[in-house]
Amino acid sequence: MPGTIADDQNAEGNLKHFAASRVWYKRGRRVAFVQVAFAFATPLASAVVLWYSLSNLKIWVTAAAITAALLDTIVLDPLQRSLRGKGANEQEVFDCEVLDLPWPSGLASRPSQARTNDAARKVDLARHRNWYPDVSAAPRWLGALICQQCSSWWDAKLRRNYINMLICLLSAAILGLSGLSLYKKLSFDLVITTIYAPLLPLINWAIREIMRHRETERLSSRTEEQAAATWDRALKGEVQDCKAAIREVQDAIYYRRRTNPFVPDLLQRIQQAGYREIMDKTAAEMTAKAAATVATRPEIGNCAGA
Repeated sequence: MPGTIADDQNAEGNLKHFAASRVWYKRGRRVAFVQVAFAFATPLASAVVLWYSLSNLKIWVTAAAITAALLDTIVLDPLQRSLRGKGANEQEVFDCEVLDLPWPSGLASRPSQARTNDAARKVDLARHRNWYPDVSAAPRWLGALICQQCSSWWDAKLRRNYINMLICLLSAAILGLSGLSLYKKLSFDLVITTIYAPLLPLINWAIREIMRHRETERLSSRTEEQAAATWDRALKGEVQDCKAAIREVQDAIYYRRRTNPFVPDLLQRIQQAGYREIMDKTAAEMTAKAAATVATRPEIGNCAGA
């Protein structure tokens, strides 16, 4: 029987969970934006102080840089992690319902329906329809593997591009302020107080983001490979317990969502159209291959556990 992923992902109850996840992620991105603002504000302030020779403000810029670094570590970063976890839990409910998976009791905390309704009450659910590509022609469990593989590929690709952008921004900021210090012929103590200290929040934020996104990109790539390997075994009829197989892949996806750093909405929107086209094409090819395989070997579509 064809899967019903295309229908289930657009059911109102499931869309509420997906919309709620977007709300929590959006709040988390707002916190991330504040972190970015702190990271860039002090280097910019230092550049202004240097350019206009406002020596009486140097100590205040240094103090602001140290305060921003402490606030980011003690308050903002834990808050961002909390919001990200809530979003991951809501999206896991969506995936479990749509991909027909058991709930990972040992990993996730299932949100109450009241909390979901509260988070999604102002969201236009129609905006979130058709999150996954159409895999209706494949058996449901094979369609779930296709969705998991496409999702992991998209995440890894997005983060690779963001890492490159972060490296360019950090390098530009360091080179710009270093060049300004040489132009102004600053002494060593002034370089420390007006260059290094103001750059500290930016360096701290950028290095942390680069390391986290790189680790998440590697995790997404490994999950894509895991889903691809399971897919290959599935088409050979070597998977005995289908739900256990896709649940194993989903556990890696959930862990990634719960721990991954945020990517700016603007970057996602810019790249989404092109990547969606690739994802839909890949899903269509895999779905056709699954349908052809099941036509000659029907037992694959009815694997135990599905």
